[in-house]
Amino acid sequence: MEFLVNLIAVLGEGILILGKMIFILPFHLIGEGIGYSILGLFMLSFEAWIAYLIYDAVFEHFDTLSQPIKKGLATIIDKTHIPAIPYYLPPFMLPMRVPGNWIVQVKINDQISDAYVSKDQFKKLSENQKIEVEYVTGKFSGKLYVADFS
Repeated sequence: MEFLVNLIAVLGEGILILGKMIFILPFHLIGEGIGYSILGLFMLSFEAWIAYLIYDAVFEHFDTLSQPIKKGLATIIDKTHIPAIPYYLPPFMLPMRVPGNWIVQVKINDQISDAYVSKDQFKKLSENQKIEVEYVTGKFSGKLYVADFS
């Protein structure tokens, strides 16, 4: 269920941004005389980025599908906070905001994985702390996906 919520959120955000760009950007570029070639290259790169996001979400889903959820002891290696980034979308300078992330890097069985946590969890956890986690190992990639902290 969480996969579907994440996929819908990513697709919704991508469609919203794509819609704004398709509507606003051509008028801005044509008005400056740049033409459609740059717009075409820009749209192609944007569509490739969206295709990658969809591929990544679908691959992760099938990589973890029907894999058992395991419990294990993990060590927190690093904590990183990426602050929110305000930016403005030209040509009308629409205010946008990329939300901040709190990321904890954990080590389980000699594998390292990143886990996105809430702000409260981030404050409670410290480096070199040992915690109980639920995780899934990818069927195809062997990658470690942290599901939950205990």
